[in-house]
Amino acid sequence: MTGMTSRQTQSRLVDLLFFLLGSLYVAGIAALLIYVISKMVSFF
Repeated sequence: MTGMTSRQTQSRLVDLLFFLLGSLYVAGIAALLIYVISKMVSFF
């Protein structure tokens, strides 16, 4: 029983880690796009 619960919590932690990594990745891409667009706007 305890092994089952620990495995469930471990998989949940892994899911949370992947979710955080994905959100960081998306936020980085969005920041890069905003930076490039602002650079282009200031260039023009």
